[in-house]
Amino acid sequence: CGSAGELGPCAAVLLGVAVVVIVLILIAGMFFALAAFVMWMQKVIARYMQLSQLRELTGEYIVQDLSSTDGTGDLEMQASPAQQDLDQEPERVAAPPIVAVGPDSTSSGMDVSLRQSLLLDLQAVYGDRASVAA
Repeated sequence: CGSAGELGPCAAVLLGVAVVVIVLILIAGMFFALAAFVMWMQKVIARYMQLSQLRELTGEYIVQDLSSTDGTGDLEMQASPAQQDLDQEPERVAAPPIVAVGPDSTSSGMDVSLRQSLLLDLQAVYGDRASVAA
């Protein structure tokens, strides 16, 4: 800038540049904070909607009590399952889908339209991981 130690005009220019840089950094920080907040809110709202759909689905379907209704009211004690031999190789079974409704949990005469409706409802909540067994 000036000679002989004059910094007046240069100091003012440098101070102006520093202020502009600081303001730009603050604006960028506020933008990224707002973007992070919006992404977090989208995840929270998506989870809330999934849970509310599940609550609605539980009200639509009737649960059938498969326990014995002989009038005794007591629970029968069952024998504990047999322990596996460690020498035997355990049977490997493919993992089941997240949600599956099979013939054991539904009546054998389930209407095709009811089965399709159930599948669509479950897929709306769980995506493609839901299935209804025939």
